Amino acid sequence: MEGPSKELQEKYDQTFLNFLKNTGEMLISYGELEKLSEQIYGKKPDQIDLTKLFDWDELRNRIEDTDPEIIKKLAVAMFEMITISNKLQNLNNLPPEEKIDVGKRLKEIAKILEEIDKTCQKEGTQ
Repeated sequence: MEGPSKELQEKYDQTFLNFLKNTGEMLISYGELEKLSEQIYGKKPDQIDLTKLFDWDELRNRIEDTDPEIIKKLAVAMFEMITISNKLQNLNNLPPEEKIDVGKRLKEIAKILEEIDKTCQKEGTQ
């Protein structure tokens, strides 16, 4: 039996390297998030549960006087996080296509939150 084609092997190698880099970045970010959460809220998240990474009371207080359009975008991002939160806790049990979907959805959430942050910085609200 012959091995994989050169192109397929190269794609595998590059994907593996990307996986290592991105997993490393994720772990660094998660560790930093734990440290910052502990400094800000006096506790660190016990698992990667996006619904527990926020102090909901603090968030509510911060958005009371915020532009409704920003709140709408934030609600979309939060709903999406809640929707995929369970999947993040069971990543190893997900089929490859679902992992890819969750990854794309996380990137979309990040994009929405970045837009909100830029808008808030421009308007002087945080």
